[in-house]
Amino acid sequence: MTEEEKKVTTSVFAVRTTAGQEKNVADLIAA
Repeated sequence: MTEEEKKVTTSVFAVRTTAGQEKNVADLIAA
């Protein structure tokens, strides 16, 4: 795996994690 590929994978993971957290927060507020 090249450095560029690592960066892309990390970015995608970070974005997905953030999206998941936002959904959890929205669920908490709605509850």
